[in-house]
Amino acid sequence: MRVLVRVYRHVEADLKQAVIDAFRIVEEESVGRDFFDVVEEYTERYKGTSGILLEIIGVEEKSKEEKYLYAYTTLKAPLIFPRPALLKRLWLIARSGKGELTLQRQLAVREKLYVHVGRVRVSSDGVWAVIVETDKGARLVKPRQG
Repeated sequence: MRVLVRVYRHVEADLKQAVIDAFRIVEEESVGRDFFDVVEEYTERYKGTSGILLEIIGVEEKSKEEKYLYAYTTLKAPLIFPRPALLKRLWLIARSGKGELTLQRQLAVREKLYVHVGRVRVSSDGVWAVIVETDKGARLVKPRQG
């Protein structure tokens, strides 16, 4: 079994009308050791470091199938996705005075950012929700104003 380790660092991605907690990959390696030993080693190494996200994946060498997944973060925030996902764009959904929902704006992401846990903050009034679109699907998130 190969074990893929990704270490991410927290960033606040400012997309002009919205700010989202995201992560950038700062270290990535593949090791041929026991999955649980690698989890223990990396968790111990980074447990006191703020703003870190670990993703450790155990992959069968022949089939390339993911057998184990471990995600650990030191950032205390709500869950956006169950595992790190590449952020593609944000969709701002507004509620009109009549209660109708409309697509207000689409914000494209131009760099490699990942979401897992975090918050979304919007600067414009009237935004009811934000759709966080990633390579692993989409999720509706209620933003904070301000």
